[in-house]
Amino acid sequence: MFNCKTCKKEFYSKKACKTRIPKFCSKECYAESLRMHKNCILCGEEIINKNSASLKNRKYCSKDCQFKARKGTKLSNEWKLALSAGRRNSDKCKGPNLYNWKGGNETFKERHSIYSNTRRSAQKLQIDKVFMSNVLKAQKNKCFYCEDELVNYKAIEHLTPLSRGGDNQNWNLVYACKSCNSKKRSKTLEEYAIKNELYHLITKFDYIYASAIS
Repeated sequence: MFNCKTCKKEFYSKKACKTRIPKFCSKECYAESLRMHKNCILCGEEIINKNSASLKNRKYCSKDCQFKARKGTKLSNEWKLALSAGRRNSDKCKGPNLYNWKGGNETFKERHSIYSNTRRSAQKLQIDKVFMSNVLKAQKNKCFYCEDELVNYKAIEHLTPLSRGGDNQNWNLVYACKSCNSKKRSKTLEEYAIKNELYHLITKFDYIYASAIS
């Protein structure tokens, strides 16, 4: 006779031998022994573990809870490096599998030539320095996007990028900090405002433009 480690009841097993001592009276008791009884730190529900080893570091009961808990929080540098490494090693993020794949090295020269010609033609119009000085005053020497003080660096920001058909017309120019200028990349003002839920930027430019030309 043996004592079950889960339910503590006595049981008999035909599989017992000198090298094997049964510990559980049934599969249910064995399964219960694997459960670690951890609760989700967001909703409080118990985390059901299908693989006992994977439960040790788990904090949430589902992907939904994990998403809700992390929403709005910045990723740590370690997490970003891990994501980058995962993407580099994944076949889904290579070559033709990329969502924005444009042909790689085979079409690079042609694409680069088109891009350069587009920028050169858009830059033929000279920037009005007097207007840009008024724009800087209207922005109170602050970044158009984040409103941080423009101290060491200020970039002339094209609201519609040159690569998207924009040019050096007055209605297309503001000042931005280096960080925001990099973050916006090739998005238009409307695309950037919608993606980051900064809808006030669209009407904000109307005020700055009106102040600069008056």
